[in-house]
Parts: sequence; C-alpha cells; structure tokens
Amino acid sequence: MDQPMGVDAKRYMRREVLNKEVTVEVSKRDIYGREVGMVLCDGKDVGLAEIHDGLAWFDEPYAKELREDDRSRYQAAEAIARDTRRGLWAQEHPQAPWEFRRARRTK
Repeated sequence: MDQPMGVDAKRYMRREVLNKEVTVEVSKRDIYGREVGMVLCDGKDVGLAEIHDGLAWFDEPYAKELREDDRSRYQAAEAIARDTRRGLWAQEHPQAPWEFRRARRTK
C-alpha cells in the first residue's frame, strides 16, 4: 500500500469485487501462508485486469507455477501495460513489490 499506485490498486479491486460473488482458484500457499491463486468475478480474472491496467505486476518468480496459457496471458498483459505506460508504468523507475519489501527490510 505504501508504493505508488498501491491505493489505486486497492480501490480498483474493491470496485471490482466488493459485495459481489467471487471465485478464488487457489493454487498454493506462499511462504507467508497466504493463498495464491486467481480471483474471478463475473467470469473475469480480476488480477489479470489489474496487470493489464498497470495497477499490478506480474510476479515472475511464480511464473513457472502457472499453466503455460495463463503465464502467457499475464506476461502479455504486463507487456501491454508497459508499452502503453499505463498506471505504474508511467513512472520513470517503477519498483517491483518484492524489491520494495526487500529494500524496506534492509533499512
């Protein structure tokens, strides 16, 4: 939330899913015990839409865990967002969340 676009991403997700029925296709738990998976609302992959709109990063470290077609869709969505400088990609030097967290831990 402390990163640029963090509040915008939260608002987007809230607008897309709040008080709506969603399906979460959980694929695993991460090292922090959080469920990792796809959030679907009205048949729409909300995470994919966030990436496409430049409000989220495609988490490359987990790419190998996705089905090939899903991985391709997420990578393509981020490439479009980067190329069109949407959302966080409009910044001069956007910082990936995992890099942001690592930098905070080392301070």
